[in-house]
Amino acid sequence: MEFNASVLTKEEIIRALPGIAFTREAKRTRAALLDFVQTLGPLQKTQLAEAIDQKTQCHGEKRKRKNITNKLCWVDQRLEVEFNGHSEPDISECFQVATPEVLKACIRAFREVTSNHALELGVCTVCAQELLVQENGFQRVPLRNIPNLHHLVPKATHPMHETINGHLLVLDTIQGEGDNATAHICEQCWKSLSSTSNHPPKLSLANQMWIGSIPWQLQALTFSKQLLIAFVYPGVFVFKLYPRRRTKQPFDPDTLQRGMKGNVSSYEMNIPELSEMIEGNLMPRPPQILG
Repeated sequence: MEFNASVLTKEEIIRALPGIAFTREAKRTRAALLDFVQTLGPLQKTQLAEAIDQKTQCHGEKRKRKNITNKLCWVDQRLEVEFNGHSEPDISECFQVATPEVLKACIRAFREVTSNHALELGVCTVCAQELLVQENGFQRVPLRNIPNLHHLVPKATHPMHETINGHLLVLDTIQGEGDNATAHICEQCWKSLSSTSNHPPKLSLANQMWIGSIPWQLQALTFSKQLLIAFVYPGVFVFKLYPRRRTKQPFDPDTLQRGMKGNVSSYEMNIPELSEMIEGNLMPRPPQILG
């Protein structure tokens, strides 16, 4: 019979075999006791195996009880935190109708987060990002008071750069002239400029983030012309979300929400072949041949 007696201590092995007279050498070390046990008969080994199973089962129950106790303690701690130290939640006001004061407070809070002031957008003079003014901590400060203004000088200049005293900024956001000129700066750029770092803000135009303005020739292109000059053609399934229950009142499909399904695939365009097609040297042929 094979068994693992290593889970038992010396005292437990001796206690499990009451009718065996152990020698002094066998009791000296645990290894010697295990060697002695291997020489015993089948009946003694069966008794020892039962003691091993009993201890293993007992340890499993103790471990299970310990896990349950730990989970209960964790739940108690969560409840204590959620209910501000109270052992039981206060359910005296449960299912009660909201008072007019509560309704007015909810409406006031909704208006505050959806008002024109809360949703006002602004462009940062340093990084050119269009962000929510209130959420991103915009502030208007004089140009002369901007800390570490030298960080906004680009290392590499470009003929199309529009600068003020060598500083690459968004000129449309600057109000006033001379010493009265002020800039509109977001909180992230202001913190970066106010720090002891020797680098410009990571999203600032001076940090090689300037791409210039879009030429009018590209802004006036139609959708089909944009596809012709694009280096990459994106493909994606776009569908409209029609209401599940149709009503008798007519609705404009253009006002329905849209969604995308699946992956967005990008296909590299063959610009030379497109040029050949436009010139009539490659199919499809010009429409004049249909006349």
